[in-house]
Amino acid sequence: MIRGALIGALVIGIAGRAEAQPEVQISSRLALGGGAEFAQTEGADPGALFELALRAEVLFGDAFADRVRVGPAIDVRAANFRTIELAGGAMVLLPIGSDFGITVMAGAGYALRDPYEPVQDRSGAIALGTLALAYRPYDHFDVYGHGVALYASGRAAFAGWESWEAVIGLEVDLEFVVWSPIAFVWTAVSGGDPDG
Repeated sequence: MIRGALIGALVIGIAGRAEAQPEVQISSRLALGGGAEFAQTEGADPGALFELALRAEVLFGDAFADRVRVGPAIDVRAANFRTIELAGGAMVLLPIGSDFGITVMAGAGYALRDPYEPVQDRSGAIALGTLALAYRPYDHFDVYGHGVALYASGRAAFAGWESWEAVIGLEVDLEFVVWSPIAFVWTAVSGGDPDG
């Protein structure tokens, strides 16, 4: 009887521990946005800004849908096709129900920027923050979680070129942008299942 109780307690303990184990969800998206850059340098006017970015993160949380998740994130961006910027930081996903959530990303990095008047040296450190309303369903069968989001982002540049930027835009999952069109064309051309 004591032996049965110990085995039962052990099974319940293992089941409870397995249920509480964190699980990884990975996501990657292409971001397209527009906004403005506001330079703090004398003689510089606010300028229109177009951004094209790749964003990805690895989020950790309970192995259930609609749970708070936290993890590292990266942001690789080109602005007006005149910069390449790499930043890393942290992201938190705050669920609001029905597979929707609010994501908040904060990070810092470095920007290589083409020089133009009035300041020639525009490369340097950057800090950024991004707030998004996202459709981020939990993937019960894989570690990859799809994502689509409307976002607003702010970015500050330091060192020789001091400025801040405000951008709004749309993030679309890379699988939707890249793999789905390839699979569609492959299916149309071959008449077969791209996964088969």
